[in-house]
Amino acid sequence: MKRDDKPAKTTSIYTILFFLVLGTIAVLSIEPLYNMISYERTGDVHFIERQERFVSFMLTFVLPGALLAFFYVVMKPFLFLRRKLWNKNKAKSS
Repeated sequence: MKRDDKPAKTTSIYTILFFLVLGTIAVLSIEPLYNMISYERTGDVHFIERQERFVSFMLTFVLPGALLAFFYVVMKPFLFLRRKLWNKNKAKSS
């Protein structure tokens, strides 16, 4: 197995994991959003506040963290290849 094949396989595994995490975040956030809309008419203020805090937590911390991790995992192989090409071109010019 070549070394160049390995980053592509780990990237695909991390990509699948990322979309699983993103889907979980979406499912966990959609239900409280629906509850906020449907319970707004009942007047249960404490319930609505709890749902708003949960959704704001997911959107503020969890979603950006998952996006940063995803872009790091996706961009890492490309940075490795760029460095490899840079060193190759540098060696040719010397």
